Amino acid sequence: FAAMNDSQNKCTFALDKALVDEPVLWFHPLHNDASTSISGADLVKFLEAVGHPAKILDFSDVEAAGAGAAPAKAPKAAKEAKPAKKDAKPQAEGDKDVQKETLLGVSAKKEEDFPTWY
Repeated sequence: FAAMNDSQNKCTFALDKALVDEPVLWFHPLHNDASTSISGADLVKFLEAVGHPAKILDFSDVEAAGAGAAPAKAPKAAKEAKPAKKDAKPQAEGDKDVQKETLLGVSAKKEEDFPTWY
């Protein structure tokens, strides 16, 4: 939707054909505190209406990034855990060890769930 603010036409919008073919797409309309839905076809019409006709590209035959790359190096051995600090609070009975994890990477497959992958 920010295309409407590019009055000097400095931006070119390239859309994957699979994205354009989707019946429902969700975007943030200039602010990330709200979302709005639009079909892929209507997104193309919107871009044309604001003077930014989209370039439709077909990535269906493009190999996924890293698919032909060399295998990754083995991870380094984990460092030994540091001893607990003397002033650490004792763990209450019934408390469970909680591990926090962060997902780094895309977990969706393009062919199976394009909107999530994108």
